[in-house]
Amino acid sequence: MIPRRAAFIVAATLIFAAACAGPAASPTPVPTPTSAPSAASTAVCDNLPAGSEGDLLATICAAGKIVISTDADYAPQSSVTPSGGYEGFDIDVGEEIASRLGVDAEWSAQMWDTVIAGSWSGRWDMSVGSITVCCDREQLFDFTQPYYFTPAQVAVLEGSGFASIDDIAGETVCVGEDTTYLYWVEGTLELAAPNRI
Repeated sequence: MIPRRAAFIVAATLIFAAACAGPAASPTPVPTPTSAPSAASTAVCDNLPAGSEGDLLATICAAGKIVISTDADYAPQSSVTPSGGYEGFDIDVGEEIASRLGVDAEWSAQMWDTVIAGSWSGRWDMSVGSITVCCDREQLFDFTQPYYFTPAQVAVLEGSGFASIDDIAGETVCVGEDTTYLYWVEGTLELAAPNRI
């Protein structure tokens, strides 16, 4: 769990979290750190406010790296390259966060249900991985402002006779586990208040 004060500092300076959910299984690739930016005067870690010693941001800065979890089986958001590196939108976001902090990014591929379970026990500092801000998750995580949105869609077989969302009421549907799509189908989805995001 990220301490509130540290998460606020990171959130106020950067962007990370987002909009959807990924599948439940992930490979475990080799981490690929990146280089810190050369302009030291613009790096957050070079300009820490007084009194920040001991919080998560100060710990990250002292370590010279930020450990970021992601579900690496969720292309094009995040995936593993044939050489064992990482690529995708979420990866680019995490790399930018590390760059702005002035530290290296170290990636930790995790299964989706492990990430959203909370209780990270210090295994990683933050997660970048397309997660919808909803009320249950706000009990576990400190979110930043969302920075992108992905619309949900329903696909049916041609000739199925389904012409609107109302036509699937009572039918069997396929949806990812522990996703906001599942919560919507079950009628339990409770999104964060608009003034929260």
